Amino acid sequence: MLGKHACFEIQFAIDQLSRVVTAHFGLHANRFADPNFSGVDDEIAKQCAVVDSGDEVVDPMGLSITKLGEEVKELEKEVKELEKTYKEKLALLSLKECMTDTLQLKGDEAGISLL
Repeated sequence: MLGKHACFEIQFAIDQLSRVVTAHFGLHANRFADPNFSGVDDEIAKQCAVVDSGDEVVDPMGLSITKLGEEVKELEKEVKELEKTYKEKLALLSLKECMTDTLQLKGDEAGISLL
């Protein structure tokens, strides 16, 4: 406080301290808490080691994207088949309702159910 009252510029020191605290936090908080990302650090380390060694890098993300594209196509086919089955069952359900009405009205005279 004495430095502030003596008109010393201290903002640069506060800014630097803020950077140091942020860097320290970033250094110790670099572990992912989400279990879905638990292996990301290991995968990054492996890829960095491969790059540093000069070996050919195989992109697992590219392979997984291709695989996901194939799975999406398969799922789209399944959806189309399910939609077709749904339409068929809906038609059968409508037919069942018609048949139920037919059986209820069988033998009655036309218009008797309106009374």
